[in-house]
Amino acid sequence: MWIIAAAAAGLVGTVLALILGQYRPEFRMLVTAAVTLLLMAMVLEQLSPVLEQLRSTMELTGLTGDYAAVLFKAVGICLLTQLAGDVCRDSGESSIASKIELAGRAAILLTAMPLIQEVLAWAWELMNL
Repeated sequence: MWIIAAAAAGLVGTVLALILGQYRPEFRMLVTAAVTLLLMAMVLEQLSPVLEQLRSTMELTGLTGDYAAVLFKAVGICLLTQLAGDVCRDSGESSIASKIELAGRAAILLTAMPLIQEVLAWAWELMNL
């Protein structure tokens, strides 16, 4: 099972980060970032069937590719923002982590803006009927 490999990688990375942190603190963050990226890649690989199922479900429901694109972009932004924020927080930079999260929220808002405008236009049309 992939979860056993993910847990083992996380534990080995944690021990390595702790040991290296005692002798070379500057390498601790690099190890943490590398293990985090490895684990994220493992999770994304396992989620590919789920993403494919979502894509086919959206096609069956008749939703356009624009909606799916916005959804997938927003999920990607969330994952990337969480990953970067956690690495910063682990390194003791909670202020930078909060700014990354703010940037992620702004990016999602900007990504969803065309859909928001479309929903508002539909609402306006319904009100004018």
